[in-house]
Amino acid sequence: MKNKGKKIIDIFIDLFKGFLIGLDVTVPGFSIGTLAIILNIYDRLIDDISALTKHPLKIIIKDLYLGLGFIIGFILDIVLISYFLTNFPLQTVCFFVGLVIITIPKTLKMGINASKEDKKEKKNNYIKEIIVCIIAMGVMITVTLLNAGTNHEPSFSPWFLLPLFGCGMIASGTMIIPGISGSLLVLALGYYDSIIMLLKGFGKCIIDWNFTNFTLYLVNIVVFIFGAIVGVILMSKLIKMLKEKFESIVYFSILGLLIVSPFAIIYLTAKTYVIDWNNIFVYIVSIITIALGILFGIFVNKLESNVEKEQVNHDENKTE
Repeated sequence: MKNKGKKIIDIFIDLFKGFLIGLDVTVPGFSIGTLAIILNIYDRLIDDISALTKHPLKIIIKDLYLGLGFIIGFILDIVLISYFLTNFPLQTVCFFVGLVIITIPKTLKMGINASKEDKKEKKNNYIKEIIVCIIAMGVMITVTLLNAGTNHEPSFSPWFLLPLFGCGMIASGTMIIPGISGSLLVLALGYYDSIIMLLKGFGKCIIDWNFTNFTLYLVNIVVFIFGAIVGVILMSKLIKMLKEKFESIVYFSILGLLIVSPFAIIYLTAKTYVIDWNNIFVYIVSIITIALGILFGIFVNKLESNVEKEQVNHDENKTE
């Protein structure tokens, strides 16, 4: 009876942890890697992802309740975010802008620390890192201006499906790096709201039992999921390798994307949604949500800092 009770508790714990990760997955600024460490399942996720191709059935059964909790949290998250994006677009994205702003100094610090580690015996002049950062900024500006006139409505066009596939890779592939948010990078690239609306549209087709655009939504979602699977299996390994060998370059590349992101997010939102620019309350609430985003980012940074300290203490105790 005791073992049965323990098993039920384990099921509820897995459901709850999966639910929290599902809620987090579409929130720009809070990395899944960090949350997985906080929930003490980071190593388990990495090991299970690595073993997925070898023992798929075994891993699916093992993580069944974790996955179920994830799906429930993810659906709830999509409903909430799509509602706010539709009804309060500028105010909503300004919260994400606040998250980006507070993420910039953290990413810079991570890049500098990684660069110092790489160049212990050399003069650290950061020239290579600055060049990479400027290139990333240039790429981000170019992508933003190209996206401004692009229709991101679901379609069978390869010009939509290929970036969608890439977003799936980025969103899932970057989750292995604690402190880096895949959804934040997707947001910076201008496809965040498209993916949210795509998932919402697919859900609405099923709920309303209206299958007019069902095939269109299904194909787009399959492409995104396939990109996410490829990202988990391949891109995560690539990022891990790059991070081990060129850690500072990875962080300064991400830094370049983040520096341009506030401009990109607001610019693309203005091009995508109808915003009442004459309403003073839109500006007031947007400023407040930027402040809330910064405060939330500070809270997340402190949380991550505490997790890192606990991890260091744990490793030190292990070696003693």
